[in-house]
Amino acid sequence: MSSKIITLNQLIGFYEQFVSAHLQLKSFGDGDFSEPSTTKQMEFPYLWVSHAPTSLSINRNKTQLPTVVLTFFVVDQHNNQENYANAVGDNSNNIREVHSDTHQMCLDVVNYSMTNLRKFGVMTPEQSVLISPLIDDTTDKAYGWFFDLELQLTHNNCAIPGDFDNVPAEPDICPPCPPCADALVENSDGTYSVNIASGGTLILPDEYITLNGGSFLTKPSVKNQDIELVNQDDDPIVPDDVTGNKITVTTGGGGDCNSLNNIKTGQVTSYAANDDGALQEGRDTDLYTLSWLNPAGNNNRFTDDAGGQIYTNMVYIDWTTYDQANDRVMGVCFASQQGLGSNDWATWMAGQPYTIAGYNDWYICNIRQAMHLMDFSDTEYYNYSPLNYRVTSGTTVIWSSTTRDGLSTLAWNVNTGALIRTNGKTIAYGTMFVRFYTLAELGL
Repeated sequence: MSSKIITLNQLIGFYEQFVSAHLQLKSFGDGDFSEPSTTKQMEFPYLWVSHAPTSLSINRNKTQLPTVVLTFFVVDQHNNQENYANAVGDNSNNIREVHSDTHQMCLDVVNYSMTNLRKFGVMTPEQSVLISPLIDDTTDKAYGWFFDLELQLTHNNCAIPGDFDNVPAEPDICPPCPPCADALVENSDGTYSVNIASGGTLILPDEYITLNGGSFLTKPSVKNQDIELVNQDDDPIVPDDVTGNKITVTTGGGGDCNSLNNIKTGQVTSYAANDDGALQEGRDTDLYTLSWLNPAGNNNRFTDDAGGQIYTNMVYIDWTTYDQANDRVMGVCFASQQGLGSNDWATWMAGQPYTIAGYNDWYICNIRQAMHLMDFSDTEYYNYSPLNYRVTSGTTVIWSSTTRDGLSTLAWNVNTGALIRTNGKTIAYGTMFVRFYTLAELGL
């Protein structure tokens, strides 16, 4: 805000500039309102400013607060046109439109005074502004509104033009102006507060931002800073908690899902020191629980194709196979759970690709994919939630697409009796299908 003195001449000049910028007002004048028709040719609509009595308030610190009251007249001329359809013969006119337009221009003047002039130290104290209609039925046929507006100006009463250094002052007639009080500067929550002497300069200290307890960023104070965090799926991250100066963000789709470490076998019983049941080597919490959040936002190894655990389609998404680099994850389903019977190996292979759950690119699993789902703590490798699949007969035995090396009449399968074996391809067994879903297909 400006601290310079604003004179009456400058104040009137502001409103002349206002008229120059306004899209409707055409001309400006000032003085007694009787003058527009006698001293100056005005173009309608116009703004005329007259002076009203002013006041000067002097507070207890001998500070002058001049108050100026200006009277504003917004005037336009109405147009007549013959109204031949009017039975009484009156001319039609646009008086109502003139009254409406000039009333809006009055509001523009008030708004300009409250906002644009504020930066020059011109204030509009709280007041009630009465806008009165103006009617001139003389030759001009002018109509509009007028109102008084009180404006308060700044004035530095120490800045008097002239040389008064040698003028003697009688004792106690004009004591020195008291020093201005210090300024209190603080932030919005009160955690930063400092007093600055009048006329002094405050340089705000830099802000230090830490991330997970470590130094992360140093930035100037009172300066907006855009920080974008993305998880490994390139999805925008939204802070899930903001407390004080701490922002907590939980990212998804991270962790060791692309780790080269094998998954656990599922065996938890130990039969000898340092055996599989004792060490339980492998990634993730256990065979069914991830150590990271999958893109569906939970730690479940398996979800359905909608990110939940309803399994309406009997399709299982295995997040231990999540390939973040290529944005895909393996889905599996069992032939017998899809209402399909048993076939020999060649028939299963010839029917590829299969259409299941709305997708036509399902293929017969290979033996490694079939073994990836096995829980070696159970004699029925797939009999755990949510798969709940028991290998009990030929229909539920799982053919893989992997042929035995060196003996091409045999193929690998997961058989009854907890066997992973090869059999002749002419035997009728069931199978397991696989396809790879993108996150977009899963709605994630």
